[in-house]
Order: sequence, then structure tokens, then C-alpha cells
Amino acid sequence: NFPHALQWSSERLRGDGALIVSSFPQERENAVQAKREGRFFRARCLLAYAAPSLLADRAFILEATRFDDRSVGFSAPDLLADADFCRQAVAVNAEAYCALPEATRADRTLLLAAVAKFPFAFSKAPMELRDDPEIAKAAVSRMGHLLAKAGPRAKADPDVVLAALRLSDPHGSLFGNVTLGAPLLQAAPELNQDRAFLLRAVAINRGVVAHLQEPFASDRSFLAEAAAIDPLALDHLPEATRAALLDSDLALRGRYDNLKKQLAQLNIQHA
Repeated sequence: NFPHALQWSSERLRGDGALIVSSFPQERENAVQAKREGRFFRARCLLAYAAPSLLADRAFILEATRFDDRSVGFSAPDLLADADFCRQAVAVNAEAYCALPEATRADRTLLLAAVAKFPFAFSKAPMELRDDPEIAKAAVSRMGHLLAKAGPRAKADPDVVLAALRLSDPHGSLFGNVTLGAPLLQAAPELNQDRAFLLRAVAINRGVVAHLQEPFASDRSFLAEAAAIDPLALDHLPEATRAALLDSDLALRGRYDNLKKQLAQLNIQHA
């Protein structure tokens, strides 16, 4: 019931790989129980107690990594220097990327493999890779808020920012309380001043209008153009601005009221 008793056990038991691996499910159950009871539970990785001989055992480390991503970080130096071994570790548990040495995390192919299953790995990559538009797009296409972790070149890439906007969460995020359209705040300054880009952004994510910078935030003609693309973008503007735009364009008011009526009939809560 208490796998961490291994730290006080004999050398023979700490060298028993099967015993240690079989203890991981109990460790997981202990964590689940702690969560049910409202207790914080983040114990040390069981490999902290393993005999040194086990830490050079490729098969053992990979099996342990399957249960606990931190396990790979306890590997013998020769294993951590083996690119094939590191790829195998990420293949069995993508979160293991975060436990690898910094030099290993600089492997572009390894990062792409990790991000495909565990987008948050992007935040642990060297800046050189986080500034790569292809890698950044792969990450933000899965978790929009990760744009905040991207480098300046990636943040200036329209396709990267638009990919992040498609995935921004109107209900917030455990990883950063992302709100609808908020990735625009992380975009490069030149994109925030690019009228054509901003209109493309509105077409993808109406919440963008809540994060506009000047001069667009108070540019009535731009806001009217944005509303023409998506009338429900008006719901993300101040009430007085929304009312003024609707009063000045009867056709827009008709589209807006019709959409609101349809949503009410379908009982859809739009963001």
C-alpha cells in the first residue's frame, strides 16, 4: 500500500525491477485517492530508490516510463546519450520529453513527436525550437494558449497565431486561463497593427474584437467590417459601441437579431 517503503528496503529489493514496476499502479491509486480526499499528492518517482544497476537497464527504464514520465530522468548517462533510447521513451510516454536533458530536448524530431501526443512539451523545449513556426503551429493547434511560450518569429507568423485562435478556450484553461480571442495578445505587434490579418482573425474567432489595440479598438469603420464578417462579434464589444453600430446599420441589426433568435431557439450558449 505504500510503494515508497522501497527507500528503506534492502539492496536486493531495490534491485528487483519487476517489484518496482508492479508498485506503480498502487502509486497511481494512492494519487487518485488523495485527489478524492482533496489532498495534494506528488511523491518522488519510485526510481529514486532503484539500485544503480537498474538505471542502466533499457527495458526496465522504458517500462517504468510507461507508468511515470519522470522515470526516464533517472536513466544512466549512457542511456540518456542514446538518441534511439530517448525516442523510444517519448514513444511510450510523450510526457517523458520534459524529463530529458536540455541537450536532448533540442532534437527537433523528438519534440514534434512529443507535441503530437503531449502539446505541453512545447513549453519545455529550447527557445530555438519554440521559435520555429512549424513546431509552434503543431503545438498551438492542440493548445492555443501555448502561443505565449513561442519565440518572436513564431509569434509573428500569421498561420501560427490563427491556429492558436482556433483553439482558444472561451471557458478558460487550467494552464493559463485562456479566454476567447486572447492569443491575439501574444501575437507580434506588427500583426496587431495589420488590418487584413485582424479581419482574418475575426473570421476564425469573434472574440478577437475584445483584444484589439488602437487604432482598431476605437475605429468604428473597422469594427463595422468585423461585425459584417461575424455579427456575434458585437457581443464582445462594450454595450455603447455595440448599440451605436447596430443603430447605424439596419441590415447588420437584422442579421444580428436573427442570429440571436436562432441561438435562443436552439438553446445554444455562444461565446
